[in-house]
Formats: sequence, structure tokens, C-alpha cells
Amino acid sequence: MTAALKYLVSWVLPGVLTVVIAACGIAGIPLAVAQEAELLGPQDSAPNSPTAKREPAAETQAEASGENESTRESIDGLPAATGSPGVPSPTVTVANAGASRHVAGRWSTLSVNGLNKTNEDAEEMSVVTVGDESGLQYGRRLWIPAGSKRQSWLAVQVPEDVSKNGGSPTSDAGIYAELTTMQLKETERGEEFKANAVGMPKGKRRLLLSSEAYRTGTMLAPRINTRDAEYQAGVISRTLYAISDSQRSGAQDLGMVDLNRGFIPPTSKPLDPLDQLIIADDAVLADTVGVRRIRSWLNNGGRLWIMVDQITPESVQKLVGDAMCYSVVDEVELNDFQIRVRAQHASSQDDFTDMSFDNPIRMSRVVVDTEDVVCDIDGWPAAFWQQVGEGEVLFTTLGARGWLLDAKISPPLTALASRFFVSKLEPPKYVAEVSKVLDGEIGYKIPSRTAVACVLSLQMLLVVIGGIVLMYQKQLQGLAVLVPVSALTAMVVLVVMGKLNTSKVPSTIATGQIVRTSPDTATAGVSSVAAIYSQEARALPISTGGDTTTHLVGQDNGAPKRIVWGDGGGANWYFVNQPPGVVQHLEAEAVVEIEQPWNAIGQFTPAGFQVRTDGLDPGICEDSFVATVGTPDLALVVTAEPEPKYRGDGVLGSGRFIASGVLSERQQKRQGLLRALSSRDDKFFSEEPTLVTWTTPLGIGLDFGDGYERVGWSLVTMPVRFEKTPSGTAFKVPSTFVRQGALLGTLGSTFYNSTTGKWLDGLVKPGDVAVRFSVPQSVMPCELAEARIDLNIKAPGRIVSVKGFVDDGFQTLHEFVSPIGAVQYSITEPQALMLDEKGGLRLMISVSESDEQKAAAELAQESGEDEAGPLRNSWGIETVQVSFEGVAK
Repeated sequence: MTAALKYLVSWVLPGVLTVVIAACGIAGIPLAVAQEAELLGPQDSAPNSPTAKREPAAETQAEASGENESTRESIDGLPAATGSPGVPSPTVTVANAGASRHVAGRWSTLSVNGLNKTNEDAEEMSVVTVGDESGLQYGRRLWIPAGSKRQSWLAVQVPEDVSKNGGSPTSDAGIYAELTTMQLKETERGEEFKANAVGMPKGKRRLLLSSEAYRTGTMLAPRINTRDAEYQAGVISRTLYAISDSQRSGAQDLGMVDLNRGFIPPTSKPLDPLDQLIIADDAVLADTVGVRRIRSWLNNGGRLWIMVDQITPESVQKLVGDAMCYSVVDEVELNDFQIRVRAQHASSQDDFTDMSFDNPIRMSRVVVDTEDVVCDIDGWPAAFWQQVGEGEVLFTTLGARGWLLDAKISPPLTALASRFFVSKLEPPKYVAEVSKVLDGEIGYKIPSRTAVACVLSLQMLLVVIGGIVLMYQKQLQGLAVLVPVSALTAMVVLVVMGKLNTSKVPSTIATGQIVRTSPDTATAGVSSVAAIYSQEARALPISTGGDTTTHLVGQDNGAPKRIVWGDGGGANWYFVNQPPGVVQHLEAEAVVEIEQPWNAIGQFTPAGFQVRTDGLDPGICEDSFVATVGTPDLALVVTAEPEPKYRGDGVLGSGRFIASGVLSERQQKRQGLLRALSSRDDKFFSEEPTLVTWTTPLGIGLDFGDGYERVGWSLVTMPVRFEKTPSGTAFKVPSTFVRQGALLGTLGSTFYNSTTGKWLDGLVKPGDVAVRFSVPQSVMPCELAEARIDLNIKAPGRIVSVKGFVDDGFQTLHEFVSPIGAVQYSITEPQALMLDEKGGLRLMISVSESDEQKAAAELAQESGEDEAGPLRNSWGIETVQVSFEGVAK
């Protein structure tokens, strides 16, 4: 389908349907019957039909009334009394809403529409299940005033395996998911089904599942329509469809989702089905809850496209918060211009595209505070990216029409689209790793080391005092009685203490959280796991806030459960039981607002590396360190003068994350968890330095009721930003912050991986490798005074040479003879400490033949044989670490 036809379907067809619906209303078609027909009749068009190309989000009366949570309006001409002949009882129907996309494993939003023609208020319960074999129900308790109709929202999660259970007789299995709707009522006998408008206890409909490579939402149309605004929205829409069509592959193409004039349902994760969101209007700012939902979705890995020429900077500030990275200088109109696509790699070159238009294109000229500028026009940024949490924001300053070349997608726009139109990465799950740690925190209490030490100290003190007394009385033979009696007494006391502590396990809820923050962002993503243990069987009242979604891991006996959403946005679980003596786990995902952005700001000083944390008090944190990939981690300690901050306390060995020589039981569990997380395939740590610390759990609106002891922790990660070292100030750079990379060309080597920082082992032949060690940009330009090399190598019977780049070539600086284990060498020669144009120190490590190889070569030469016997003397490098000292210029 062409972009023009999509535009016609997207903008003209809804208007036609509105006229038809209005005509039906005038003709007297009963509203309740029409809604039930929608519920029970054929709901979804074929995926390739014109009407399936775009599914506008559910219409809402919130635009008229200003209410976001739900809407209502009175109905004229209702009978005066409840129960009068011909007055139907209140009904509730369920339909598509929000993003109108349904993806297996993600959350979707449905609209719940209540109709009450009686003269008394009513409270109705609507319950749905997704999939044929779903054991989890989703409910919405809806209060409907007398003589009114009301619309609200219901969040449901499409099961991961719904494609195996769902299906349609007229389509391939997995295209549709079965949605079962029920209306319940409370009676003296408990819950009972309530007949719907057609007299059935249950309603059935199908949810069309999206199998597209990505799903895109748009917010283009303003709340107040004007001719110019509608024209601009149309131009942008046609441009976006041209881009999307150029990127899509596969049979299913449902088009982009038009979010009704910026309205976002106030449910949990209403944007979860979408991979991208494009905003070209300020209308979304009228909905503060919607803005929070966008920021939450963005932090969880979404991609947001903001058209700077269409949105005011104040609006962008509200959307991205402290991650705002540009300032507008002025606006210009361009007819002839050239777009430069900057080279993203050292091996590539800039690409230029000439553009010419009869009607001028508007461009906002801005100055940016980000290095990720992709396109520019005459040096002014035209497109740039900013990382926000796990997601990314694309900013474009050139009008949408200016990106098209002869009405087709231009090369610069292709470069942007290839990065923007991709499926978002699903947030990683840490249930297995965290649950293992939490289960160990539920159990018998072991007497503390302090208590045991006190008992033994008292026993020894008693023996000493008694011995002195017996010595003065010249009755030392009494020690034969005193020593065993005191020892026996101490033993009895310790046994009693252990018995009291291990007599029973208290009912406990242990909570573990992994918290990820972004610089200058007043939100934090929280992945939480709760381990719940009870001595006796009891009901488990789980309640959550509106920004938290939960998943019960391993439901007891597979019994059906129900999540009921309320008017406040929160939810309550029903029919959840806690079996006695069993640990049950609950997984929760949340994005929480924090009072002040948590920032880790580091600096290299004469004393070494120091880092302060804004928003998070170091005094409530423990076992902090700086983590990277490819270089050793750096332990941190808290200093109190003149203000609490961290300073480096030495690098950590491989597999160690805590600097203490003797680890407590808690520290052993922490180190075990960090080892498990760092060994995952999805890379818990990144190459960029990250401050990692342990603190108390954050409040995410999750509650389990009373009667439990509470224990818990949060593992917080904060990306480190660097302040520039003042000119003329000495500095020390630990090896944690010195990136390594093999030099290009013949000087490189295949036995070093610059990405992981790993070296190959078990090498036999001699060899050398040239490595570039980068000085951090926050101390550049600088003059190095010393470069310390810490080399961990096993090369028995060989000579290992350290060479520096001097006078356009490598010269030997030091040699190690038959090194085994850790060796060190400090480079202090000014000529060998010269940096290249990008601030890198070039070194080479050469390993000679072994004594065995030399002897075998001599023997082969003397005997005239071409080949010697097998060689067993291998060598290998475990680690190479370089730290710097110098003065910033």
C-alpha cells in the first residue's frame, strides 16, 4: 500500500466512520446493543486489508471532559425508577484502546465501557482472560453513576505462549489471541456470572497479534485543529510512512499507530507494545500522567523521535527531563542546502547529499551537548541522538519535507531510519540470580560472631581471674576443675543460643532490587524480586501502584489468579495463597520518580580517582566499586572530609567485587550475585565506567500486608561522568580507566581481544603485539610523568621485552627473563611517554623463543633434519594493566 493510500485511510476513513456513527445515533440504534455487537461480532480485519493498515487508538471522552483516568456522561431520557419495565441493568463491554497493538509477552491496554441507564449508581466488575489456557485473570472494578456511561482502562499482559494456544479458523495459528470477557456480580453465595446484553455469561473476541519486526506510534495532530496544523501533520505522516515502508520486511504490515491527539491511557505500560514513538506536537503535555508513561517507556528501552522544529524546548524539557541536550539559537528557512552524514567509524567517510526545494524548509538551529551528532547542515546539527536510560532519543531540527529527495527517502534519512526503526530490546530478567540470594536470607538465624566472641571471652576471663586467685591461695590444683567447668558452661550457653535462634524460621519477605539510573534523569528503573515465606498457610494480599507491574513466579498448584485494577491506577491480586513452609517468588518491574537525579561525577586528582554521588548519600551505601568491561574494577572507600565522597582504593582481581580480605556472609552472597550477573550473555556491565553500590530498597508501591519480617537490599548502578582536571593540576589515573586496543596494521596481533581485554593462553611460537593505551579525555591535554605497567605473564625460559614508541619506531625499554606471575615496570623516559594525536600511549610486548625451541633448532641444524620434535614449553599473558601519572595542561 502506498504512502498516499495509507494517509487516506488514516485521516479520511475515521471522519467517514464518525459521520456514520452519528447517523446511526440519530436513527435510534440502541447504544448498548451496538457495543455488544462490537464485542461479540467479527472484530479484526484481515491483516492485509486496507482497514487493518492503521488502527486508530480508542476514542475517549477525556478530550472533552479533561479527565484522564475515565470519563462519563449522563444519558437523557432515562426512566425515573430502577427496575421499571424496559430499563436494562448496567452493562460493561471491553474493546481495543491505547496503542491498539498486541504483542506476545508484552502489556496491552483495553478500554472498559460501562453503561448505566438506571437511576442508581452501580459498581460493576469486568474480568477478561487472554488465551485459551490462561490461569491469570485481569479485572476492572468500575463505578458508574446513575444515568451515565463511563469509559476506563484495563491493562493485560499477552502470554508468551499465546501463539501456541490462540488461533483463528480462517488464518494461520498464532495470528489471533482469544479474549474472553465476563461480567461478575457479588451475591450471598459469592461471585456469579451476570448475563451480558445478548444474554450470555461470557463474551468472546479476538485480539490481532502483531508479528511485525517493529511497531511505531505517532503523535502528530494537535488538540486544536487548524488548516496549517492539519497540513503539517499530513506532510509528516506521508514522510514517516515513506520511511517505514523502506525499512519493513515480512508479510504483516499494520501501519503506524495514531495515538489520539496525544492521549495515553493511564494504565501500567500503555506503550509497551510499541518499539518507537514519534512526537511532532505539544498536545501530549496536557496529560501529565501520559508524560510519565512516555518517560517510563523510554527508560525501559524505547526509541523516541522528537521533531525539534515542531515542539517547543519547554515541551521537550518536560518529556526528557534533565537529559535535555540542546538549546535553540534561531529558526531559518532553506531552499538549497547540503546534508552531511558524519562518518561513524574511522574507516568510513562523510557522505554529502544536495537538496533543493521551491518552497523553503524550516530548520531550527541549535547548539547541542552530545557527541552523537549524525547529520548537520553547514555545521548546524540536523539530527543527533541522546541516551536516556535503556532507550534513545532522536532529535531532528530539519522539517520533515526536507528529508525527502524527489519525494523519496534520501540517503541521510535512510541512515537515521536504519538505527531508529528496530525492535526494542526486552529488559533483562534477573529472577534466577536474585532469587538464589534471597532464598539464603530466609532461614534460621545463626548467632552472630560478636555474641560468640563475647561468650568465649568471658570464659577465658573467668579462667584467668580464677587462676590468679588460685595462685595467690596456692591452690593451682583447682584449675583442673575450673577450666573444664568454665568450658562446659560456655558450651551450654552457646548451645542454648543456637537452639533459641534455630527453633523456628520467622515469616519473612526478602526483597532484592537491581536499580539502573541515567545521568541527569529523575527516574530510576527497578527490577525487583520478592521471596515470601510463611510459617502457616495464609492469603497473600498483594497490592501495587500504577507504575509497577508484577508477575507471580510459579503459581501455587496453577490455581487461577486475578489482578484487579482500581480507579487510582493501582492493582490488587486476588486468590493468591501462601503455602506453609514454602518460599514463593514475585517479580516486579517499576520506574520510580526520585527527588533528585542520581549522578556519579568523577575526577582524577593528585591523590587518585575521586567520585561524588549527587542524590544518593554514600553514607547509606556499602561495598561500592567502579565496574568496566575489559579493564579491572576499582574498589572505592568513603571519605568524610570535607564532604562525603568516594576515592579509589586499589584495583580488584578478576572475579572479585569486594576489597575486603575476609568476607562476611553477606559479602559472600553479594560477590556470588555479581559473579552470576557478570557472566550473563546480555552483559550486565558495559565498557563505560559504572559506579556500583549496595543500599536499602527503594519504595515501588508494592505491599504484601502485615505479619512478616522484612529484609532487603538494592544493587544500584550509575554511569560515571567525568569532570575535567584543572590545568596545571597533577593527576593519577588507575588502570580501570585506561582502555586498551590493538594497533591496526602489521603491528596488531590475533592473540589479544581489545573488546573483552582477554589474551590467549597456551601459545608456543614467539610473537609480539602492539597495544595502544588511551589516556582519559578528562585529563587531556596532558604531560605524562610515569606509566606503570603491571604484567601478569607465564613465559618460562623466554625473554619478554617491553618496547616504547620512540622516534617513529619501537625501542626496547626493559626485558624480563623467564617471568612467571606478576611483574612491574615503570616508564619514566620522556621520549617513551609521548602520546599520539588521539591521546594514546603505544607499547609493544615481545616474547622470544624459549630455551627449548632454541636447543631444538640447533639440534635440527646439526642433524640436518627439517623438523624438530613436539614442543611443550608454552607461554601466555593473563593481564596487562597500565596506570598513568602526569600533569594536565
